[in-house]
Amino acid sequence: MNKFWVIFNVIFVVLSGILSVCLFSGCASTKNLYRPIESNEKIIASVQCDFYSMTYLGAGRISKKNKTQAYIELMKEATKKYQGHIDVKNISVAYVQLDVEHGNKFTANGVVVLIEDK
Repeated sequence: MNKFWVIFNVIFVVLSGILSVCLFSGCASTKNLYRPIESNEKIIASVQCDFYSMTYLGAGRISKKNKTQAYIELMKEATKKYQGHIDVKNISVAYVQLDVEHGNKFTANGVVVLIEDK
């Protein structure tokens, strides 16, 4: 009977540790992809999107693949709403949660700039 409680306590501690890491690693996982706005660019709006990815490094680290995907998704949203020679800058990416069906959920936002000819 004593052996049962030792095993139970070990399993409980391990599962508690895993759960704590899963819950709290997402809180600090915001990365800012700062790209300075040039003098010939005019801020016209902000844009936001959510996307899913199977890639996440955990503990506040967001992979280069996630950053690239964030830029692509934000550009898709921006081109739906705005025309002309536009770009998305000052991009922030944050890990939201794990979705068992789709993978890791991220949210991204940035500013849409209109690039004017010099």
